[in-house]
Amino acid sequence: MKKILPYVLSCLMLLGASCAEDDAPVGGEGVVNFRIETTSAATRGEYDPLDDLLIRIYKADGGLIRRYTSLDDMPENLYLVAGGYKITVEAGNWNPATRTEKSYRGEKDFTVLAQQVITERVVCPTVNTGVRVSFDQSVADKFDLSACVYVSASDRFELAAINEVPTLRFDLADPSAATGYFILPEGVSNLSWGFYGEGTNLGEVKQLGVIENAQSATIYKLKFQYSKTPAGSADITVQIETAPEEHNDNFIFNPQPSIKGDGFSMDETIGYNGSDIRFEVSSVKKLATVTLTANDTTYPVYDASTASAALQDGISYVKTDDNNLTVVLGAAFFAEYGTGLHELRFDMTDNDGGTGTGSAKFAMPGLMELTASDYDLWTNTATFRAIVTDPAVTDVVFSYRTPSGEWIRIPGVKGADYTYTATAAPGWTEGTDTAHATYLIDTSTGIFANRDYEYKVSTGSTESPAKRLSTAVSQTIPYGDMEDTGLSCFTTDNASAPVWASGNNSVADQLCTPGTFNGMEGAHCARLAAAAPFSILAAGNLFTGLFYKDGLTKGVVEFGQPYTWKARPTAMRVKYYAEKIGTIDIDKKYGAPLKEGDQDKARIFVAIVDWNARHKVSSGTSKPTGTWDPMNGPDAVPEGRIIGYGSMFIEGPSAGGTMIEATLPLYFYDKQAKPSGAYSLVISCSTSAYGDFMAGCSSNVMYVDDFEWVY
Repeated sequence: MKKILPYVLSCLMLLGASCAEDDAPVGGEGVVNFRIETTSAATRGEYDPLDDLLIRIYKADGGLIRRYTSLDDMPENLYLVAGGYKITVEAGNWNPATRTEKSYRGEKDFTVLAQQVITERVVCPTVNTGVRVSFDQSVADKFDLSACVYVSASDRFELAAINEVPTLRFDLADPSAATGYFILPEGVSNLSWGFYGEGTNLGEVKQLGVIENAQSATIYKLKFQYSKTPAGSADITVQIETAPEEHNDNFIFNPQPSIKGDGFSMDETIGYNGSDIRFEVSSVKKLATVTLTANDTTYPVYDASTASAALQDGISYVKTDDNNLTVVLGAAFFAEYGTGLHELRFDMTDNDGGTGTGSAKFAMPGLMELTASDYDLWTNTATFRAIVTDPAVTDVVFSYRTPSGEWIRIPGVKGADYTYTATAAPGWTEGTDTAHATYLIDTSTGIFANRDYEYKVSTGSTESPAKRLSTAVSQTIPYGDMEDTGLSCFTTDNASAPVWASGNNSVADQLCTPGTFNGMEGAHCARLAAAAPFSILAAGNLFTGLFYKDGLTKGVVEFGQPYTWKARPTAMRVKYYAEKIGTIDIDKKYGAPLKEGDQDKARIFVAIVDWNARHKVSSGTSKPTGTWDPMNGPDAVPEGRIIGYGSMFIEGPSAGGTMIEATLPLYFYDKQAKPSGAYSLVISCSTSAYGDFMAGCSSNVMYVDDFEWVY
């Protein structure tokens, strides 16, 4: 792994209050004390950018006031008048074409304020543009005599000009010299290249190309590959990829203790795959302490006063000198953390009270547990997640099923932080209503309430153990068992019914009463019986909403009750028995589809709605107003949208003498919308489907019980 040497410039701006009395500045002056400490590569015979150092200090208006070309040139104390300044730092020999000798530049504005100590940090990124050349095996096979690439810092490549412009040569025979660095001349924005090869069978082949708008601090990877054109001539294909300069190769001019990753950026998530993870800590002044906090647990790593090794298994350090050490996190440390993303924070101090911090995030591989935020029981979707840190694995497949079902496989999609995801979703089939598009949900895929699921992930040839998910949810239809005989619907007081209401009133008070019938659950059900006071049809009815009289002969129903939806049902189940559904004997001719003498029919329906107000229907001795049907489309009423419905017409009297269990599938107009309005549930039962039109049989009787959702 490449080692990036730390270079640290300490810029401590010490003003009058912090100076020794003999050296105190006069008037509005302050003292700026620059101290530079560095681990010099030159002592090991390597190129050291600090051997070619240029530091300049400017006033805020741009005037140059100080210039230093080496560390020895800089005075220990520099007196400056309080005000604004800028420092620029250049390091390196500014070689325009080099294999290893990169150069750096950075600048920072700072302000000298009276009676304060100011600390500044200057980051100097590399100014070079990198090129890394590689040759596919096909090049070696076809160009057996020679093959090389010239790269020039010029907008257009010319072989004759390689001695006049910055140029490097990359040979197939020398893979160790595959990388080079350029500084583009003024006015040049491109890198250009020329491939020259010779093969026994191919002869000489030349091809030229350009990397347009080449950027500094960027590596351009050029991979050369041989192929044959349709005409049979030789062709060189070049793949160009870009990547940030390795290891964020910057000089950091920072007086505080600092930390960086060994071979990775602290800004990127670290994928743990079994190898030790290292962090390099450095300080201008001697390090005093280093601590590590992982999630909510803090570990002591280093204490200069005791020089003891880290006590926690899997945490160690290698001390380079009093100012530098490497923290090593090993397998025993990572074994304490489960699958997922985890936070690291390092806190460092030096022996002069300076402090520094650094944060990182690491990813532990494996299949992640599904939490409530990962699945949605209204959209019936679930997002599976797995962390895969093995770079060799690209084939990730998730599978899920009910415990007795077949596995359903979904390919994983790679995202950020080593995370692969896949989403389980339901299928939909179109309903049979040709007038309005409706959809039935398919429960063979997707995630539904009150079920158990298993899920797993396959990464390459490895399969994880299956995990389990239970989607138990408590979402009932309030008082749907009809056991409470004190419900408003069984009385004549329905103007403020909390859930169930009926049209019971002073002249027809038996439209909905507690009843019993063979096959019901519990002790009670609801008995709906029609009546005809003053020869006006009053169908037996039960619904969610309100009812009140408007005068002597007009009744008003307000459909809709508030309901908090936790999960999407696929149907509503209900028990019923139509004891009598006769022929229509009352028809006020207000527009009902049936007429007097026709066989009457009862109806039960449910509607999931998103209304801002209840919907009113008024009927009696005059033509009704507000009549509606949830099957008439999502915009059938002005109070808001109808999201879905289920409906059942009972065409005549039931047989068998015992309650019949019916399931009303829910047809959805909208596959995504979830009710958010004030009123979201309508259930309606009527002994005459068109009773609001004053048409029906006045002696119909029907029993209903046990309303519940199906998922």
